[in-house]
Amino acid sequence: MDAKNYSVLWLGCNIALILLSQYYLWQFLQVRGVHMTFFYIGTPGYLDRKYVRWCQANGRRYLPMIIARAILFCSVILTAFLLQIVLAKPS
Repeated sequence: MDAKNYSVLWLGCNIALILLSQYYLWQFLQVRGVHMTFFYIGTPGYLDRKYVRWCQANGRRYLPMIIARAILFCSVILTAFLLQIVLAKPS
């Protein structure tokens, strides 16, 4: 496998992780009765904000989850940037 294949695989894994974490957070909040607007669920940061508010109301720590999701989002952006560089190189 060359760098192009690794970059595509890395991007795919990152996107899958983002979608799984989004689904997990949505399920977590839904089970706990947090009111959410379905239209905004896919918006980056919407569920995170709802999670922070829920944690503050229930006295839980929210920082580890928010940091993990921020790292995931940064990783997707970095991967997309690096993939453009790899794909732009002549073969």
